[in-house]
Amino acid sequence: MNLLMITDNDTFAEQFEDYFDEVTTKSIASVRIDAGNGEQVLVEGESIDDYDALYMDPRPKTAIFSRVFLEVLLEKDITTNIDAATFFILAKKNYLPQVLEERNVPIPATAVVSTEKGVSGIEDHIAFPMVGKKFEGFVRRDMTLLESDEELRSFVEHMDHGKHVLILQEFVEGDTFDCLYVDGDIVSLKLEGDSWRLRADQVKETYHTISSDLEEVVEQTVKAIGADICRVRLVDGKVVEAYLDPDLERFTSVSGKNMYEKVAGYLKA
Repeated sequence: MNLLMITDNDTFAEQFEDYFDEVTTKSIASVRIDAGNGEQVLVEGESIDDYDALYMDPRPKTAIFSRVFLEVLLEKDITTNIDAATFFILAKKNYLPQVLEERNVPIPATAVVSTEKGVSGIEDHIAFPMVGKKFEGFVRRDMTLLESDEELRSFVEHMDHGKHVLILQEFVEGDTFDCLYVDGDIVSLKLEGDSWRLRADQVKETYHTISSDLEEVVEQTVKAIGADICRVRLVDGKVVEAYLDPDLERFTSVSGKNMYEKVAGYLKA
């Protein structure tokens, strides 16, 4: 089988070479959709039909084109690690809490705001402290812990309606897990540190099996967004984030389980 990888990281592709007959790496800039010819997809001028599977290393900055690209691939017999609908939900973050809440997935109290006036009375729904996440298009520009109305007002100052989106989220504390879901299997890491801003390179993390109740929350999440491969963060049993990047290297290194092999098995099935 031939695997096409859409990524700017050439070394990433090496991890899949043992599982496919051929692995080809291209950037999203090399992809062209010829709408005048039955929506043919070309990669550097060659038909994508020459590949059996696609692994896309998604980037929010190319979200609009990437979604169109993935939508066109629905008509192709090519297995992908992420589909168009899931990509859009995870890239456009203001949709994620809405989707999860509609499917009764436990999440912190959350509000999406597009103007400065939108925060008026927000403390009646979300108590301080709260986490503020500011997005410009599909890219997160800022995130901070807000502990007062004054800090909130300063954080939303100069918001540009139609350009910026603010997500305000109840601050929750408790056991924090990053969970990688791959086609029914869950590998989880326990993180130690400030739960609202944990980054893998700044915290202590260990491989740690989660309870069946938390596994159910992860499964609810991936079902709600239609993902077969997804990374989910839980704090105190609530979903605070789901990510486009599954971070396979990190989960492989910390857990000792080969997540590249698991993903390759999914793409080859």
